Amino acid sequence: MLELPAFSTLDEIASRIRREVNTAMFERIAARIGLPDRVGLEALLEAVGPSAKTPYNRLKQPAGKASWSGFREQVEHLRWVDSLGDSAAWLEGIAESKIADFAGGGDGGGCRGDAERRAVEADRAGGMRGPCREDAGAR
Repeated sequence: MLELPAFSTLDEIASRIRREVNTAMFERIAARIGLPDRVGLEALLEAVGPSAKTPYNRLKQPAGKASWSGFREQVEHLRWVDSLGDSAAWLEGIAESKIADFAGGGDGGGCRGDAERRAVEADRAGGMRGPCREDAGAR
């Protein structure tokens, strides 16, 4: 008769494997980000002005109302997102589901290390490109 380990043991093994795989992806993404882009991504987390809002908050901004001025604002927002760097190159080979998962992972402040924080920032930038382009009517 075959006896399986306890659920908690299997859950612990799965968590460890997930952590190892994610860490490898974070490190791969972080290694692809050049120094100038890395500096720009780091600046996303620095509070600007008395509101204590960071440029990272701007990155998460949804499209405005459906009007010509809203369209122009969305195009300008897309240009700003594109100026952060070539996230397509950073994220090459990473599954779309993982990109969405990492990009939805919060503000980058709760990450365990620099590589993970940079990967989350890159994923957020890459993850926002699609919706920005769709909202702006770009392909």
